[in-house]
Amino acid sequence: MSSLWVSFAGDSDRAVVRESARRFLDGWLTPGLVEETLTVIGELVTDVLRHAGSGELVLSRRDSTVLVEVLDRFSAGDGRPPVVPAHACGWGAHPAGAGQVVWVEMPLAEPGRQQGDGVGVGSGG
Repeated sequence: MSSLWVSFAGDSDRAVVRESARRFLDGWLTPGLVEETLTVIGELVTDVLRHAGSGELVLSRRDSTVLVEVLDRFSAGDGRPPVVPAHACGWGAHPAGAGQVVWVEMPLAEPGRQQGDGVGVGSGG
C-alpha cells in the first residue's frame, strides 16, 4: 500500500495540499475521479481549517480504491464530510484524541471503466 501524508495549517497550505494530492492521484485514478477527489480533499481541508486551524491529510492506495482521510485534532465535528462525491465507495468518521478523522473512499476507476482502458492522464478523457 502506498501513502501520502501532508500536514496543513492555514490557507497558505491549501495549494501545497492540492498539488501533493494531485501528484499522488495522477496515474491511479481516471482523470474525472482525480478532479472529484481533489474537490473532496479541498472541502475537507477547508472544513478542518475553519474549525480547528490545522490538520493532516492522508491518502492511501488500496487494491481498488484510494482512501482519503483528514485528521482534525481539535474539534469533534458532525462526522460527515461536507461533500460526499457521487462515486464514493464509502465515507465516515471516527474519533481521534480530542478531534476526529473524516474519511472518504474513492474507486480507482468510474463504474464500467477500468483504469488504463484508454483513459490516461492528459488524454482528454
